[in-house]
Amino acid sequence: SQGHLIRLFKEHLQTTPIRYLWTTRLQRGAEKLTDTQLHVSEIAFQCGFVSPDHFSRLFKQHFQVSPLQYRKNQQHLTSTCIHTLPPEKQSRSDQPNVNFRQVSANPVDLHSGSAGAML
Repeated sequence: SQGHLIRLFKEHLQTTPIRYLWTTRLQRGAEKLTDTQLHVSEIAFQCGFVSPDHFSRLFKQHFQVSPLQYRKNQQHLTSTCIHTLPPEKQSRSDQPNVNFRQVSANPVDLHSGSAGAML
């Protein structure tokens, strides 16, 4: 039954299927905000949200900043990190890639009960 499947999902992943789906879509949206110049509404639809408002509301709950502020922060972090590297390190392909996507030190976990109540 559907209820049994949801209980198993929660037991193994500590979240509901819909919250898992939302978190996955939000992570994809964050990547698109960083990697593209698409409008937030286009990103929302490409990530499977039925409205940009729903995407923006969940995004702010999860990352604690709006999608536009997230994009602005990512652009600032990337340019700051690149400009602070010595020139010989800026273009070396043998250097490990660094992920600058995490804006907040402690994003709200959509898996927890408290955030779930806000959804």
